[in-house]
Amino acid sequence: MKQLVNLILRNLNKSAASFNLLKLQPSLLIASLFLLLVLGSQPVFSQISGITGKIIDYETKRVMPGVTIIENLPGNGTVSDVDGNFKLKIKGDMRELELNFIGYYALKFVNIPNENEIIDFGELKLVKNHLLNNSGAGIVYKLSESDKEKDQETRKNVVEKYRIEICGNVLKPYFDRNKIIFDFTTTNKK
Repeated sequence: MKQLVNLILRNLNKSAASFNLLKLQPSLLIASLFLLLVLGSQPVFSQISGITGKIIDYETKRVMPGVTIIENLPGNGTVSDVDGNFKLKIKGDMRELELNFIGYYALKFVNIPNENEIIDFGELKLVKNHLLNNSGAGIVYKLSESDKEKDQETRKNVVEKYRIEICGNVLKPYFDRNKIIFDFTTTNKK
């Protein structure tokens, strides 16, 4: 770092005659150099530039085309292709990602670390919401006891058994209403 500052100062000395840069107050010059270094080096810090993955049904293991994948910034998302694969170029500092499909619980990833340039989410399993079996136009009709029991059994199974490994982290889910949440701050390192 010190070598870089010395190099910049030497170059400034050479051009100072024509630009009178060294007549600036030393504190202003140092502050300007500091800002240049901090702002100029920001892209060097690791940022996520893209994510990939494949989406399948939790129960049937069939691929799921047409699933929406949205990052926490509005207006940036994609849809899984016919083979369930997706790629999403990240526009900013992504900290959350959500996957949605009608009739399924949304998958939401929170507190995503930005240590890797490209994150492969691997195979993600969407879980059917059995409480929506008897719905139409967003209105849920009288639910049968078997639908309620099946949904409770599915939720219990998901919490106990569903694990995802991403970037060396083993993620365990929890439910928040109609979303399955995977939080990177509550992970176990592999």
